[in-house]
Amino acid sequence: MLAQAAAVISLIIDIYCLLIIIWAVVSMIVAFTPRFDARHPLVVALDRLASPVVKPIRRLLPTVGAMDISPLLAIFLLRTVQRLIVTLCGRTTLF
Repeated sequence: MLAQAAAVISLIIDIYCLLIIIWAVVSMIVAFTPRFDARHPLVVALDRLASPVVKPIRRLLPTVGAMDISPLLAIFLLRTVQRLIVTLCGRTTLF
């Protein structure tokens, strides 16, 4: 039972990491391409889903020029939590 819960949590973290990657790419496209609208419902939805994890990390990190590394750190932290959960539940693999 615990292993199944860990598998579900692991899958949710995988999906959330993918969402952060998509959000980062879409954010760059919106920032660098004037014909894309930042108010598009898809862009707004991605921002609302990714922001709770990425924005607190962004506030803690110093600025590195024009590059935002907060999505990278967010994914790293999520993967670390994922590995910790999987290890604590006694599974040796993520899948």
